[in-house]
Order: sequence, then structure tokens, then C-alpha cells
Amino acid sequence: MFAIAVWDHRERSLWLVRDRIGVKPLYYSIHHGRITFASEIKALLLDPEQEIRIREDRSTITCHF
Repeated sequence: MFAIAVWDHRERSLWLVRDRIGVKPLYYSIHHGRITFASEIKALLLDPEQEIRIREDRSTITCHF
């Protein structure tokens, strides 16, 4: 079970990779000119600039990543 981030400085590209057999997902968010990533959504929600919308027609919290 693994997830890694690899930054290619020469190409200016970021690779987020996780194993396909692993149990944990890889969540990411791109906002305000930056990217955040984690294996749990609650870690992304610690970012005070992350937009969170509560949909009143459903009993779920929708995060726009």
C-alpha cells in the first residue's frame, strides 16, 4: 500500500501515484494556484482555503476539488 508524489523539475510536472491494489485512495484538490493531496478527505478539509458546500437537498457534504 503506497502513494507517492514525484516532482519533475525539468518538465515542471507533478505525478501523483498510488498502487492499484492498495486500500487507501488518493484524493487531491487544485485551488488558489496550488495542489493539495492526501489519502483521506478530512486531511484536505484542514486547509482553511478549501471550498466546502453543504447541499441542502442531500444529507452529504460536497467538496469541490
